[in-house]
Amino acid sequence: MKLRDDQLDAPSLSAIGSEAARLLALAKYDLLAGEFGYALSYDRQPAGALRDDVKRCLTDDGRLARLGGPAEADISVSYFKPGESNLVALVECLLPLSGDPGSMLLELIVTKSGTQHHVCIEDISYAPAASV
Repeated sequence: MKLRDDQLDAPSLSAIGSEAARLLALAKYDLLAGEFGYALSYDRQPAGALRDDVKRCLTDDGRLARLGGPAEADISVSYFKPGESNLVALVECLLPLSGDPGSMLLELIVTKSGTQHHVCIEDISYAPAASV
């Protein structure tokens, strides 16, 4: 997703993370992939890769978790040091799980290419309660 210059502040990036988390919680994988892409889809279709990776997070290691109800994700925005790479910001969205004390971590990365900025889903992973 291409970003405007006025979308690079923490409140704007947090709102973008909130929308991505909402689509993930609603299992709208086609919309999520179409809007944000998925860096770790590799040779898989992005929507299918998102679906598979969410399922893996919910069921690996014998978990029987589900994405929580309407509770909002806990979102944090951090910035990389300017000039070190094309990485600008990281948006971390912790989504509560039902049936498990952990959370699902949805990470979005903001990159810069020339004068343009983009945000993409970087990864989806399970976050144990101890690391939350």
